[in-house]
Amino acid sequence: MSKKPVIRSRFRKVMLAVSAFAVGGCILSLIILETICRLLPVSDRVEFLPVDDHHPYLHAKPDQAYHLTQGNLFQIQTIKRTNNEGFFCDLDLKSRDTLPGVVVIGDSFVEALQVANSESVHAHLDSLLPSEWSVYGIGSSGSALPQYLAYARYAMERFKPKAIVFIIYQNDFSESFLGKSAIAGHHYFKRNGQ
Repeated sequence: MSKKPVIRSRFRKVMLAVSAFAVGGCILSLIILETICRLLPVSDRVEFLPVDDHHPYLHAKPDQAYHLTQGNLFQIQTIKRTNNEGFFCDLDLKSRDTLPGVVVIGDSFVEALQVANSESVHAHLDSLLPSEWSVYGIGSSGSALPQYLAYARYAMERFKPKAIVFIIYQNDFSESFLGKSAIAGHHYFKRNGQ
């Protein structure tokens, strides 16, 4: 009997074992990675509705809950809720619009994705005022002064608040003009001020 067929047979068995081990290792690695990814506190994507002639003001999908995380080690984790108008505020605007209202308008300081709605500036202001007053937050990250004016027009048309408070930060001036950093759905001034 020749030794070559025996060597080939053993070689085939070894190669099959190595291949099976490699494929099994790949499958096991993928299962482990999938398990890790499912256990990590991954953020939900905030769904913003399109801005068009019928809905000219940027807002998220109404009545949604989001689990949001930030930081390279997921240090900041929050559960946020949009109200019936699509803003990150625990108060539904339809249910309390008969009360004297204050609207707080701003950018990420009002949207406050890093904290629960109950810890936002408008929620704290709401807790300080008498119960017959209500404070609503209307804001979106990246907003500037023209967006604030658009939100104020929206609030006046829709809710007729007794007062409007604007949270203005220094970058709101420089980001007010239409330029390279324009965000879809936001309002901007043209260079001639319109």
